[in-house]
Amino acid sequence: MFSFLRPYLFTLDPEAAHDLAIKSLKFNFMPDIFFQVEGEEILSTELTETENCIEYYDGVGLILKKMTYSYRINGETMEQVETEIITTYPTTTKYFSPSDLRTEAIADMKNRFDVDKDEITINLKLPDKIKKFLEWKISHKGETIPVHLVYGGTGCMNDGRCYIARFNNVPGKVNVDVNIKTKMVTLCNFWCPGFWYHRYSGEVLTTNCNYTWKKISKGDNIPHNALGP
Repeated sequence: MFSFLRPYLFTLDPEAAHDLAIKSLKFNFMPDIFFQVEGEEILSTELTETENCIEYYDGVGLILKKMTYSYRINGETMEQVETEIITTYPTTTKYFSPSDLRTEAIADMKNRFDVDKDEITINLKLPDKIKKFLEWKISHKGETIPVHLVYGGTGCMNDGRCYIARFNNVPGKVNVDVNIKTKMVTLCNFWCPGFWYHRYSGEVLTTNCNYTWKKISKGDNIPHNALGP
């Protein structure tokens, strides 16, 4: 097909023909068969792991840069490959040997990573695992609600949302106040069974562990890994 359209391409301005060829290769507008020439094989030679030189059509070659990033984490390997066009050149008057391309590859690595070779290994320390905690925190009415509170549900008698709390080592709840204007949420009153009146201070249960509520009945065993002291 290239031979058929070749006379028409050569009627174009050289810069326009060059731009058309580059864009068609970059965005894959035209199939590979378009660049096939009867009686002539397309030269395709991979020269190094990071650079290769390919002649895509008669008289014009492209230099591509291929960077391969390999990540190895806990025995697992993942690769990311990036390829970009560096330049074009006339194959009839210019030739890049494998050593020339390797020199260019090393120069690029020097510019990018300040190393004098075409491969680099970097050992990165993974962030430490988040330390899990489960603790009772002393709190008072009017304070902003602490982070990682354990939500208990909506209380009775218009309590609104409540969180797990205690005082005198008796488990209970604490409700909250919500400022309508500022939307600020603060602790309100602490309530525990067996006490006639609420308290203005107590302890709230905080944790960054994952948890779920599980239905149990009187006489059931305490579930495994239940939150508590």
